[in-house]
Amino acid sequence: MTSEDDVSCRRAELERCHQGNNGRDVALTDLADALHERFLEESKTEDMDEAIDLLRAALKLHPPGHPLRSSSLRSLARCLSDRYGHQEVVADLDEAITLARAAIELYLPGDPDRGLSLHDLGRYLWQMFRKSGAMRDLDEAIKMHRAALGFCPPEHPRRLLPLLWLDLCFSVKYDDQWVVADLDEAITLSRAALELCPPGHRCRDLSTGTLGHLLVQRFRKLSVMHNLEEAINLYRVALELYPPGHPHRSISLHSLASCLSDRYHHQGEVAYLDEAITLGRAEAELYPPGQPHRGISLYNLGRHLTRPWKRSQKTTTKHDLDEAIELYRVAAEPHLPEDPLRSSSFHLLALCLLDRYDYRRVVADLDDAIRFSRTALELCPPGRSGHDLSVDILSLCLQERFRELATIHDLEKAVELHRAALELHLPGDPLRSSSLQSLALCLFYRYRHQRVDADFEEAVTLGCAGSEPHSPGRSKRGSSLSDLILDLWTRYQPMKSRSGKANSLRQATMVPYSTCHSVIACSLHTLSMHYWHSFRKQATLGDLDEAICLAAYGLELRLPEHPDYDVSLQKLSLFIGERLARGITVVETITLARAVDNLRVLSRYLKDRFRNEHSDADLHAAVTLQKYVLQLRPDVHASYASDLDELVQCLKDNFHRTASMTDLADAIALEQKALELSFPGDPGHKIRQVTLATCLQMKMNPLASRVSSVDSDVAKCEVSQTIHNIVSEALETMPTRLLDTHTGILCDRAGQLSHFMGGQQYKQLLSATLDEPTIRTAVLEHF
Repeated sequence: MTSEDDVSCRRAELERCHQGNNGRDVALTDLADALHERFLEESKTEDMDEAIDLLRAALKLHPPGHPLRSSSLRSLARCLSDRYGHQEVVADLDEAITLARAAIELYLPGDPDRGLSLHDLGRYLWQMFRKSGAMRDLDEAIKMHRAALGFCPPEHPRRLLPLLWLDLCFSVKYDDQWVVADLDEAITLSRAALELCPPGHRCRDLSTGTLGHLLVQRFRKLSVMHNLEEAINLYRVALELYPPGHPHRSISLHSLASCLSDRYHHQGEVAYLDEAITLGRAEAELYPPGQPHRGISLYNLGRHLTRPWKRSQKTTTKHDLDEAIELYRVAAEPHLPEDPLRSSSFHLLALCLLDRYDYRRVVADLDDAIRFSRTALELCPPGRSGHDLSVDILSLCLQERFRELATIHDLEKAVELHRAALELHLPGDPLRSSSLQSLALCLFYRYRHQRVDADFEEAVTLGCAGSEPHSPGRSKRGSSLSDLILDLWTRYQPMKSRSGKANSLRQATMVPYSTCHSVIACSLHTLSMHYWHSFRKQATLGDLDEAICLAAYGLELRLPEHPDYDVSLQKLSLFIGERLARGITVVETITLARAVDNLRVLSRYLKDRFRNEHSDADLHAAVTLQKYVLQLRPDVHASYASDLDELVQCLKDNFHRTASMTDLADAIALEQKALELSFPGDPGHKIRQVTLATCLQMKMNPLASRVSSVDSDVAKCEVSQTIHNIVSEALETMPTRLLDTHTGILCDRAGQLSHFMGGQQYKQLLSATLDEPTIRTAVLEHF
């Protein structure tokens, strides 16, 4: 019987049951049910309206205490919920929830119909959550579905339905709050649901795809690889359930391709990416030109093609990038202007053109990237999702063109865009930090071009205000800010002469734009404190290493004669003390290694300056910094023995100044350790033996040693000349040009001589008391 015939039949029955007749309530309900069924098939609003009126009349015939009142309440609530689903009148949903609550109260605990009513109320609360976004509605929906599940023990024929609803509720709750416990609960429920759907079950494809989706979410949250591998296996099963021609095949193709692309990104096996691209092409083929979803499929394929380009240019071809650009061009066109995917297509199109410009250096690509990023910005006005990304991409393109063509108006426009974006993000806005950093970077670039100190000072102020190192969701801009400050710092660090010795900082500060010297020092200090505070909050060693590195760079701009030197040294000492408490691993981090290398250079510079200017403050600072170097550097490091030698030289110098036997004892212990780390045949082994012997002689006759140090400068000149003569003689027997394997530079004899005289071994020979045969042996071993 068709729904039309059923309605006609039920209406005739109602007409035979006049007011007051027994059975009229049943006739009203039967006609309402028939109209409800026809509404579900044909979506005629008048059918639902009539059904609701009939059910209201039936409910009046079922007053409190009537055995059919609960059934009438449920039927009316169900129709009101369905009408809300079509018309979204909240009053209908509110009434459905009220009626469902009343129906539950009429059922005794343990009544199977109570479980059905709990399920109904859970579904209506779910609808209310989707409308209002109120988490209390979702939490109550979960409570109702859990209670309904209690009425469906294992093997119950209706157990699958509450499992699927609970799975859906926890999945959406995770999407809203990102609590992993909710995701794990959803996965557990989804597994239970899948077990109830053996091969051939009508819900097996749904359950398989749902569990795969949840496992992908867990992988993207926690990077647990076996979650991704299981999801891939599930999506392969789901794809088999959707043979060619099935309406859902494209969804499985997309999901499996996305997982394989993620697997490539984490494991680097190109076969995964190749399969992802193949599946992406198959998905795109299911949508011919003019099909609504064609743009989405092309967009997805473009992302697979460009993924290796973003990861490593070694695993892609320029053809892939060219194809992705054409795909994004097509994907950007078919969508309505309001479609967010259209703006995303323009975003990726602009970035791909920018990538292609990087290797082709064709300005037309750069101009197109700017044009498309402007279009994306027009599609994402202020207040709309994607606006900040659009500003960033356009600014990036403008900055690149500025670097290529030196068109200052491009950089001015980038600054203008970021200032406007910053005004939209008031204090407290989670996007304000990113906006502050972006504007700071643009101002840095402008400072480097125009040298206006105000730009530099504003950039540092904004950058520090927006810098919360390693906070959740933070981009890499903080690192870029530090790098830019360090790039500027290099203009003020001690210059290197050809011999490798640091010149006086007074010479270094004669470079252009020295008025910013103190600002850079303050900026480095401020940034180091930002990383320190972040470390105190989150205990991330990377932040602590950044703090040490920045403090070390800043200390070079505040030497012992600077009024803030003691403060800067105290901060550095605090950071290093905390780092030592956390332990030093055998393998140095890049950041910490950079800090240690800089402290080493600074210590050596101060030691050399002491020997020229005889300032005790320089020597004390050199000793302190060299001790930091040894504390932060693992003793298996290749230069550890040389670092010990440096500290020994400082302690010997201090002994000559103060007659401190403690310094001499420390020097002896350190040189003994350095000697243990070297071996016969090592160029420095013989020198360390002689240095140790010298220190032991000084210990035996300290007064004579101090007196002899008065003539040390004259002796050094003589030793230096002897070394120079021996090296020149050795070079006469060697090729006129040699390749420096560390730098790749071809050196003539003058360069070879200069390289040796500026090296560590020369300093050791110069400072040790050696006879000519010993010096000759050491030089010949070196070459």
